Amino acid sequence: MNFLDPPQNQPSILLVEDNVIVAFDMQQRLQQLGYRVQGIITSGEEAIDTVSRQAPSLILMDIFLDGRIDGIEAAKEILKTTQIPIIFLTGHDDEETLNRAKITETFGYIIKPAKSRDLHVAIEIALYKHAAGQALQKSEQQYRLLFDSMLNGFALHEVVLNDVGRPKDLLFLDVNPAFASFFGLPAEKIIGRSLRELSDKVEPFWIDIFGKTAMTRESIRFDSFANFVGKHFSVVAFSPQTSQVAAIFEDTTKRKDAEKHLQHRTFHDALTNLPNRALCLDRIKQAMERGQVREDYLFAVVLVDIDRFKDINDSLGHFVGDHLLKAIARILLEEVSSIDTVARLGDDEFVILLEELPSKKAGTASIKKIKSALNRTLLIEDHSIHISACFGAIFGPNEYTSPE
Repeated sequence: MNFLDPPQNQPSILLVEDNVIVAFDMQQRLQQLGYRVQGIITSGEEAIDTVSRQAPSLILMDIFLDGRIDGIEAAKEILKTTQIPIIFLTGHDDEETLNRAKITETFGYIIKPAKSRDLHVAIEIALYKHAAGQALQKSEQQYRLLFDSMLNGFALHEVVLNDVGRPKDLLFLDVNPAFASFFGLPAEKIIGRSLRELSDKVEPFWIDIFGKTAMTRESIRFDSFANFVGKHFSVVAFSPQTSQVAAIFEDTTKRKDAEKHLQHRTFHDALTNLPNRALCLDRIKQAMERGQVREDYLFAVVLVDIDRFKDINDSLGHFVGDHLLKAIARILLEEVSSIDTVARLGDDEFVILLEELPSKKAGTASIKKIKSALNRTLLIEDHSIHISACFGAIFGPNEYTSPE
């Protein structure tokens, strides 16, 4: 191998040394060791300028340089804009100098005159540590990019305990932007604060379940509604280390709302928004089951058939007929209690389930009151329409075993 002209893929070293004899000797030994010497610089100012134009793999920097700044000051300036590994060269090993050198966070120092083996070991260790640090930084950058671009929210908590060792709060150690968006805040406004600081609506459930996860170190998956942000979440939580809990939050609010809306549409009449036949039968079935286990339970199922609705619908049109049905639905709801059910079976038929009746006499009185409320004249789309209805009722419990 020609040591005077080493391969271009060898690490390049910038030598900053103002002693010409020492610099020449150091250059020869570096080349013999297989390194490429990018150049010899004699001042700190020139070193800063050279690095800004062409960055070497490593810098060997003499601490005591002639000129306005010494090697330590030059290293500080270089490390402000680069991450080039720097090894100090010094003929002094006094504590004050070494302490100044430590502050720059360089990769060590070599006492001159240095043996070739010591020089080689110091350079190889510095290059390795630098490469490992760069790889770790790249890995951390990739992790942070993934972390910040996650669609699901992520939060790392420290569990805060009370005087008796029970979880009382959660301190945010890290959150990603998706989680921060739940609170409408940037991540930096959340990290370092506790959950109870961010909201006074935090349910104890969240503190308890995350506290238990941190203490038992057992992973958990659950679905719950978080009142403090008004959202449904599917959560996976685990404990990366003692007293900490990490959680991934999938916002399922839209899905839950869609399911709720679909369920509502499945069991409610589209025109009046009343329970439909399926939900009505289910409510009657539940009433029948309660009647079997409670001796004091009395209910009534009332069938309401609107008089002459077909004639009204045919003569005035479906638009008026639909508005009339909506008005009738509102009247029926006004006449019953919150525990009762008003349902539309279809066309002009409604069913009322009266529950928790004190007696059949009281139930009969309620039915008469409802019948009276439906015997009136309504103004529907500028049409005065007199309505009335036929009623049929059955009290339960009775001999029937099916709500049909």
